[in-house]
Amino acid sequence: MSALIAHAKQMIEETVRQSADHGPETIIKQIEDFIRRNYSENLKLETLADLFNYNSSYLGKLFKTHTGDHFNTYLDKVRIDRAKDLLAQGLKVHQVAEKVGYGSVDYFHTKFKKYEGASPSAFKGGKS
Repeated sequence: MSALIAHAKQMIEETVRQSADHGPETIIKQIEDFIRRNYSENLKLETLADLFNYNSSYLGKLFKTHTGDHFNTYLDKVRIDRAKDLLAQGLKVHQVAEKVGYGSVDYFHTKFKKYEGASPSAFKGGKS
């Protein structure tokens, strides 16, 4: 796990160096891409702000301005979209919760219901 994090950090740092002359839109797109590739990890805005050499407060405002969502909302939506795919493939709810980055099945259930209007089990049952 630490090797994966170190590798991801190295890749991000290289990307940041290459795009230092680009505007905030480029950074936000890179962060969105990073989230889509690493949604199952314990991602925090503060961590990404450090990696991209931004103040976390400022990065949060930039992120909201460019995506229309707060960082955590965006992350939740990416995770829930992936969860729907996994549920449709027949995985059990607790397996899906773990695979998409939620440590607690109850918390996953709450988030899923918030964004989809139905529990993961009901969603899975409707897709069978």
